[in-house]
Amino acid sequence: MSSPPTSDDIVQQRSVELSKAREQLGLVTQPIRTCRLFAAAVSKFMHETAWAFAVSKPLLLFGYPFFALFVATRIYMSELYEPPACVQIADTGGPLYKLELALFEAVWWLVLGILSSIGFGSGLHSGIMFLWPFVMQVVINAEAKGTTKFYAVYNHPCLYQAWGTHNDGSLTFLNQLILVWPSVILWGAGTAIGELPPYFITRAARRAGRRDDAFEAELEEAKGKSDVLSRLKVWTIAFTERNGFLGIFLLASWPNAAFDMCGMACGWLEMPFWTFFGATLLGKSLVKTTVQSAV
Repeated sequence: MSSPPTSDDIVQQRSVELSKAREQLGLVTQPIRTCRLFAAAVSKFMHETAWAFAVSKPLLLFGYPFFALFVATRIYMSELYEPPACVQIADTGGPLYKLELALFEAVWWLVLGILSSIGFGSGLHSGIMFLWPFVMQVVINAEAKGTTKFYAVYNHPCLYQAWGTHNDGSLTFLNQLILVWPSVILWGAGTAIGELPPYFITRAARRAGRRDDAFEAELEEAKGKSDVLSRLKVWTIAFTERNGFLGIFLLASWPNAAFDMCGMACGWLEMPFWTFFGATLLGKSLVKTTVQSAV
């Protein structure tokens, strides 16, 4: 006569059933159920995380008053944000135009960076589509004009309009790099933010006492293959475990196709958030994009 199942057996059996159910879940196989679960997850996120952020003290004290002031001045004092006419060099626009442009430019490159790296390798190739053509155009214009004294802000209405003279001594490698630095650093910071989902997903699974099937399946698949990318994934995880902050920084400092595995490994190891994100931010925004720009 068999003994009745223990609570641990029941939990393990239920865990296996849920794992199999998740494997069968998808837009193709179960579109209605997938959309319903996605809507429930988004609703839960909005209720818990987004609402907590919306009522946080920094937003209540600074964010909302600043936004209200911006809207009021934008509507009733629009001349403050008047863009330059691009006819006279001395015309720089309204007193607050540069501030508005700087904020928009920062959001523009951050969002493009996030779209580039988010999605476990399936993100938008915004670097190829926007950033690097812009960098090349800035360099071409600098060489053609013989100066780096011109507008090199992507969303500026007077883009590439020069105020310097030909061969005025400003055309140096460092000055050309400084022209594109704000754009590439912001884009690189966006790519670092886009690497956070794998970290949070695996960390949440570890803290909940569950297996991360996606992480373990990808790791096992990589171990069973001999191609370069699979070996790189396995090496990335081992390197991250051995070297911590320095390892993450080095892995983020070059175009690493397997960096998703680094984020998943850090989440699974419950590495502190600022250790992972700080190293990723420094590597991707300062080192990798600067080297790419220089090359």
